[in-house]
Amino acid sequence: MRLLSVIVPVYNSEKTIWKCIKSIIRQTYHYLEIIVIDDGSSDKSYEICKALADSDNRIKLLKNKHSGVTAARKAGVNMASGEYIAFVDSDDWIEAHYFEKLMEDLAEIDVVITEDYIIEQNQENKTVSVRHFEEGIYSGNEIENIVEKFITPNGIDCCLWNKILRTSSVQAAIRNVRDEIYLFEDLAILLQILIAADKIKLFNIGGYHYCVNSNSLIHSAHKDYLLNLHFLFNFLDSVLEQCPYNEKLIKGFWRYMRFLAMQTPYYLDLKIQDSDVLFQDVYYPYYGRLENARIILYGAGYIGTSYYYHIINDKETEIVAWVDRQPDKCRGGGGCVRPPDIIHKVKYDYIILAVKEEKVALEIKAELIKAGVPQDIILWNKTKIISPVF
Repeated sequence: MRLLSVIVPVYNSEKTIWKCIKSIIRQTYHYLEIIVIDDGSSDKSYEICKALADSDNRIKLLKNKHSGVTAARKAGVNMASGEYIAFVDSDDWIEAHYFEKLMEDLAEIDVVITEDYIIEQNQENKTVSVRHFEEGIYSGNEIENIVEKFITPNGIDCCLWNKILRTSSVQAAIRNVRDEIYLFEDLAILLQILIAADKIKLFNIGGYHYCVNSNSLIHSAHKDYLLNLHFLFNFLDSVLEQCPYNEKLIKGFWRYMRFLAMQTPYYLDLKIQDSDVLFQDVYYPYYGRLENARIILYGAGYIGTSYYYHIINDKETEIVAWVDRQPDKCRGGGGCVRPPDIIHKVKYDYIILAVKEEKVALEIKAELIKAGVPQDIILWNKTKIISPVF
């Protein structure tokens, strides 16, 4: 049986930390050390952790000056003596079987990833189960595909808490990450680990409860957000420069960084109203899905204009026509928006409906089908205004 080091950084989590640590104590996988790093809490978090540590000798408790989550994780990783490491956030909790399942059959495995988890928000639970790859063990060139999907906006979650990681890999990676990178530092750590991995196991087992807390770090204002982003970009850029398949990753990396940059108003707490579209952007949902395709973009309002600039900047697809029912009233396109009747005069592979309301999308789709357009090449996704990620 392999020793698993479970690292829990804590900062002012008195309302959630008892449930979090108790859920780890109660794991059916007993061969654990639980490393709790109190990052200078000013509430009763440390006292709660101390009481729990006194009741279970598997808990190692350290109280630090407040230095941020990256420094806290470094301290925990340096204390780890297990062959593998797992991270649990202090707001969250795990079901009793969680680690037992993830620790099965780990011979020569460097990373275990599960894409199943439960989001808890406002007393409601939502099970997330996104399948980017089939379950199994991946090695060699197959790992390149996982890394590529990891560093794109709609790819594998770039969080530490849904993974089991070889301790030596985490120790080697985290020491390179400066403490000032305290948002999306998971990405900085994991990118190094995944690139260096020889074997990655995907095993989708639920049991991690991600609890959305409006007061948590990811949902707070950060006046130094742009500085954090600057450090993150430079670090990830340097990691990718050393990667032997850099060219395969660079476009996804640019998209990811642009995605994070577009969230700047939210992290700076600029109090933007939903109706104020000047600082909003729409997430483009077709990254990597329509490469080299010829596209008709249907809709030239705010959503269509946002899609338009995503497409022309990424150069994955070719817009052969941009159409709208009222082309003369469209806000974007510099006069290149045409009426829908041009659809029958150009060659195309897909029609993307860039409209917000599903009712409107269904009306347009019905019109197109009636006009002879095959149903399976008409695409529509519910609009997602970019906002802070979990």
